Amino acid sequence: MSELLILGHILTMNPERPRARALFVRDGKIEALDSEAEERARSLTGSAEATDVHHAKKTGALEVIDLNGKTLIPGLTDAHHHMAQSAAQGAWVEVSPKRCPTTADILETLRRAPKTSWVIGWGADETLQPGPLSRKELTDAVPDRPCVVIHSSYHHCWANDIALETCGVRASTPDPEGGRIDRDKKGRPTGLLFDSAMTLVFQPAQKASLEDPMMDWAGLVRAHQERMLSYGFTYLCDACAPPEFEELYRQLADAGVIEIPMTVCPTGADGFFVLPETRLEGPPTGERHGPLILGPMKIFIDGATRCAVELNLAKTLRAAVRGALRGIRARNFATVAMLADTTVPIRLHKGNLLRGDLFVDAGRFRDFCHKASKRGFGIITHALGNRAARSVLEAYRTLDDPVGTPRVEHVTIADPKLIEDLGKSGFGVATQPGFIELFPWMAELPLPEEIAVVPVKSLVDAGTFLAFSTDQPSGEPDPWVGLSCAVSRKTPSGATVCGSEAVGPETALALFTREAARLSGYEGGILAPGCPADFVVLDSDPLADSALAERRVRPLQTWIKGKLAWQRSHEVR
Repeated sequence: MSELLILGHILTMNPERPRARALFVRDGKIEALDSEAEERARSLTGSAEATDVHHAKKTGALEVIDLNGKTLIPGLTDAHHHMAQSAAQGAWVEVSPKRCPTTADILETLRRAPKTSWVIGWGADETLQPGPLSRKELTDAVPDRPCVVIHSSYHHCWANDIALETCGVRASTPDPEGGRIDRDKKGRPTGLLFDSAMTLVFQPAQKASLEDPMMDWAGLVRAHQERMLSYGFTYLCDACAPPEFEELYRQLADAGVIEIPMTVCPTGADGFFVLPETRLEGPPTGERHGPLILGPMKIFIDGATRCAVELNLAKTLRAAVRGALRGIRARNFATVAMLADTTVPIRLHKGNLLRGDLFVDAGRFRDFCHKASKRGFGIITHALGNRAARSVLEAYRTLDDPVGTPRVEHVTIADPKLIEDLGKSGFGVATQPGFIELFPWMAELPLPEEIAVVPVKSLVDAGTFLAFSTDQPSGEPDPWVGLSCAVSRKTPSGATVCGSEAVGPETALALFTREAARLSGYEGGILAPGCPADFVVLDSDPLADSALAERRVRPLQTWIKGKLAWQRSHEVR
């Protein structure tokens, strides 16, 4: 038996009882709040002696913590996360704009990479760095091993000669469905690969990482979990796990490495961006393995920078002209560069501009959803653009008896009709407010005024089952940065991204706790009797004026099942 009494400022995130002054825990679960909690404590000890949060001591059988001006909230849930890739970044090579502002910095960092079987760079973004990398530059920097550099979105990459040759990507290689091999005027691959074409190189690189003796996966995952605990996360939902990651997670769970419980969304063995037909024969949604539970089947229907959108042509042209003129006056050519991007397919349809492509047509996608549902799988689908999300909604509506709540991931570019339909649908949406920080060029997108970028308030107002997430490593990993973006809608330079989509701090916090937990199939996310004792001690009140917007709130402690899992003694990167 283990008992814990916490006294002080408690935000429960439970609409029926949003505040509490006391919380009682027994054997890893919350048993009572307020006067009932104090009565349980008195029944054990006859008193409830208060003590500072950093120096809790035992009072008989009871541990008593006085928050002493600090704030307790439920543990955060990352409703869309990628554990293995995030952990692997500890051994891969960071070439992000913050770390490598110039091409020379990127190439020098790759030259000094550890002697792993593949050199894998991550975090590049040609819109924030001096243009795309060339095949020749990567080959000169890493002439002896295959090398791949992943864009920060994880939807395109650049590869050197050895990587392309090893993976059989040649002039004669056709573009795979849902992808594109960039080519020079003679038809030779330039090394730039989009979406499912990226899989041709990145899938072998990722498998090589799993087998590489230099990759200490247990150590990498422990370090990554410490980072997530330092942010206040007590539950994760890995939104896309191929079979090799499922097996890795099971092994780590059996070895006691997995500390943060996790929903694992399976996908196929043939790469992220193709229909996961190969996974239909495996264990279905709901199967448990220690701290792991199998979630819905992951499907991709569009890309990231090449996502499938549909926009009114006349309004888009006017927005583009205004954006280009504004950029020229400010010597900011982001809008001009976007308009000049010839790598993205564009066509006209009934007076609308269609940009980007769907990876699979509506009929095949619908049929696969039915097949997966009949095999016992829930469905979770990447749909970043409004045209993609609309196609997903149309397919989901045809499911007679779906497993759990079908989910639409991202919905980063949305129109009013789509937002209305999502609100009426009852389907779940996981979005990432941290994209505003990581991709500041979103403020420059030449879009009609009615189009919402990273919508939040309009989705909440429509009644959508909405949750926040990070999409780490494709998104900003720090949820407190994401929460700041949700409230302020500001990029690092101070530009505003759809300011009308801002929400208040209590709504934002609920979307990263209560609603993210619900969407992930986790019993936590609120502090109420019967819920797991998963919570975070914060150094200040997140609902105080401008506290979230100004990033003045940080976790001090993270507890899982009534046990201290992490305590701040230093900053964790």
